[in-house]
Amino acid sequence: MSMHALGNKTDWLIEKYYSPGEVDHEYGVQEGSPLIEILEQEVSSNIDVIKDLSKILLDCWFERGTEEHKYGEDPLFISAISISSKLSNKWALMEKKLRESNRFFNHDALETFDEVFGYLFDNHPSAFTDFTPDTPLYRGRIFKSEDDIKSALHMPESRLGPPPSDLAPYGRMNAKGISVFYGATSKTNAVSEVRPPVGSFVVVSEFRVLRPVRLLDLTVLGRVAVNGVSRFDPEYLVRYERSRFIATLSRKLVMPVVPELAESNYLLTQAIADYLSITDKYSLDGIKFSSAQMPSGQGEENACNVILFHKSSAVKNAKLRRLEAQVSMYREDDDYAEFDPQMTTTNRDFRREFTVLSRNKPQQDVLELKLGSIEIHEIRGVKYTSLVTPVGHKEISLSAAEAEISHAKSGYSDDDF
Repeated sequence: MSMHALGNKTDWLIEKYYSPGEVDHEYGVQEGSPLIEILEQEVSSNIDVIKDLSKILLDCWFERGTEEHKYGEDPLFISAISISSKLSNKWALMEKKLRESNRFFNHDALETFDEVFGYLFDNHPSAFTDFTPDTPLYRGRIFKSEDDIKSALHMPESRLGPPPSDLAPYGRMNAKGISVFYGATSKTNAVSEVRPPVGSFVVVSEFRVLRPVRLLDLTVLGRVAVNGVSRFDPEYLVRYERSRFIATLSRKLVMPVVPELAESNYLLTQAIADYLSITDKYSLDGIKFSSAQMPSGQGEENACNVILFHKSSAVKNAKLRRLEAQVSMYREDDDYAEFDPQMTTTNRDFRREFTVLSRNKPQQDVLELKLGSIEIHEIRGVKYTSLVTPVGHKEISLSAAEAEISHAKSGYSDDDF
């Protein structure tokens, strides 16, 4: 390839992937990397090639009629590629329709989900992960009193697992009335995710996976790479834009939401979970995602949350317990009672499960509660992590006339003060 042909290709690459860095006019400094460094990174480490190519590009970017340089006389560049407007606009329109019109049987949503998640399935197997049998998952439940806890411990498999459908509230990944399993890979995450108020109790239980479960891993979508295509190939740009869009989407799906806005803001994530749970192509049992309540660097390393769809959330023995577990909350010793919760079960607490020849087959058990793992966490305080931004203030001197004009423009009347 001739140097001029390489120059044309490199000109296209820089136009698509880079832009001039912003200039701080107060200090006369421009951010970014010089052209030589960009060429060394993108084209060649051969200094002679870089010098020749740099001269060709600078000549190409100089407009002799106006004597202006396209990127400046000595340009500095920053990586700057826009998210695919086509896919972004399509997604925004789909999201608007979900919120304002038809949530169910939405063909626009189905088509858009197919494009995004089908691309992931076909090109990025690392976006999917498997939990093997015996993998522990922790689930937290808030209780207001010790009596409520005692009542739940009588029937632990059903009361500490996913709620029945008629009692299932809406959540980040499920609509009201759709029972799913929300869990975490650490006890700390399990407690933080239920947002317990001070003075409440959180019962944390360990569940074990009984069979392999396949999950979409949102925690890796921000690192989806483009492989097998040269950056000089326009196809790379298409794939890169799609990968950037997916990375942005993955962050949006796990953004913290204030409780007052949760029901409406969870609409998109609920629709995605519905779609993934019923699409046979992916054969998914659930979704793995980062904690919105536990900032990066806090809690256990690599801890995350997991949702198991309704079809994959059945707990062993949840519907078979015929005898309640015996529960005591205190150990009494003379005149002193110590909080010491104890639960006693027998090998005959459950009725035998019969196989019924019917089209309505029961759900296959996917989870098992480890009865010896249950812990009661009394919430005595909450620690917040915040980003503090000061509000600037300056005082200016106004004449009486200027003050009157400013007061009128503010829109306030004297009655407001």
